[in-house]
Amino acid sequence: MPRWDTEIPVIRRERPEIQVLTCHDEYLLHTCFDVDGMVVGYGNVVPRDLTEMIAIGKARDYPRARAIHDKLLPVTKNIYHRGSHREGTSALKHVLVAREFGGCDGPVAVAAARGQGGVGDSCDGQVGAVERGCTIAGYFH
Repeated sequence: MPRWDTEIPVIRRERPEIQVLTCHDEYLLHTCFDVDGMVVGYGNVVPRDLTEMIAIGKARDYPRARAIHDKLLPVTKNIYHRGSHREGTSALKHVLVAREFGGCDGPVAVAAARGQGGVGDSCDGQVGAVERGCTIAGYFH
């Protein structure tokens, strides 16, 4: 991340045909203005918001990008701002399982993860963290 502001402009200038993708789940607001897309596990939790953020970043609309960032911040904190990155990775995997079993999309899949094939019982901590973030962000009422 420290090299982003130095190297991305050079890549864009010298090799404009190369697509630039961000993989910085925790820094999407900063990177969304310089990318062609995102390769982030976070996209499994909030795919529509991140797709919108890419378009907003390409339009260079900081206020709208900031609004999505602020909406997602509780989710981000509950996934990534933890003692171990493995906890966040585990939570993301359980969302994928919930989407498969429940046919759900995005944060709704978090709720479906509870009790699906024993997944909810084995990962209440991780799923609960994502669920708390989604609730704070307004995905659950």
